[in-house]
Amino acid sequence: MSRLTSSWQISSWAQRLGLLLAIASYVVLWPGVTEPIMTIKASVNMFGLKAELFNETRSIWETVTSLNEQGYALVAFLIVTFSVVIPVLKGLTILFTWLWPSDLPLAHCRCDQ
Repeated sequence: MSRLTSSWQISSWAQRLGLLLAIASYVVLWPGVTEPIMTIKASVNMFGLKAELFNETRSIWETVTSLNEQGYALVAFLIVTFSVVIPVLKGLTILFTWLWPSDLPLAHCRCDQ
């Protein structure tokens, strides 16, 4: 915890805002994946009569599970990768750089000029 507070004290307001937004994104990641997010409806109109064939509300995780069960493992994998794995890795990278900041200059910096 002392590393985080020391990094906080030497950082700019923009860096602090970036960390706070990363933390906020983690707070909403779980509900964003598990709470219902989309509704799929299918109906047909024939001879003036309307019949509802399908009406289902699902979360991202329920959709991934359903796709995997129906044999669409690649699509399920891609959804999990871009909605869970990449955000988690991004947040861990941000936290890592806050706890262990690098003293190395930027690669594109020409400090000898």
